[in-house]
Amino acid sequence: MQKKKSYLAIIAIVALIILLATGYTFSKFYQSVKGKGTMNIATWAFKATTNDNRPLSEIILQEDNGGPVLPGSKGSFDITVDATGSAVDIAYSTEVTDENLPESMIFYMENDKALRYQDFRDLALDKIKGTLSPTLGTTATYKVCWEWPFDGNDLIDNSSSNNYNFNIEIIGEQVKK
Repeated sequence: MQKKKSYLAIIAIVALIILLATGYTFSKFYQSVKGKGTMNIATWAFKATTNDNRPLSEIILQEDNGGPVLPGSKGSFDITVDATGSAVDIAYSTEVTDENLPESMIFYMENDKALRYQDFRDLALDKIKGTLSPTLGTTATYKVCWEWPFDGNDLIDNSSSNNYNFNIEIIGEQVKK
């Protein structure tokens, strides 16, 4: 019986080798498809300038005729915000810091002479803001007018020890859809 079992095992192994050698296999179909994903990013463009397309850091307060600023003088400067080339709406606002200007100066917008501000910061926060849109308009220009009227503080305001200036920043931000 022992010989019969060993013959049976040998026959089973030989049969298995013959089956594998003759091409009897288990098979399946297999295919791989590769691809590549891309994104179409919306264009973004935003800048703010002053007169003659100069950077905001070059805002110069001077009389409209180019003369120096002194009590009794007045003048203006432009601020232009521009989103030309942007595919998205851009909301913008203005920050003014380190404002050090004569106490009696008055600021107003050319198109609204009745509303006057004692601080440039207040005018900028209130008036130089909005939304630019590729469909409705990508630029806005603000003509900021100023006057330095004669008043009782002229000696203090016009002392040579005063260094008048302000910092301005216009912040553009994409509007959520």
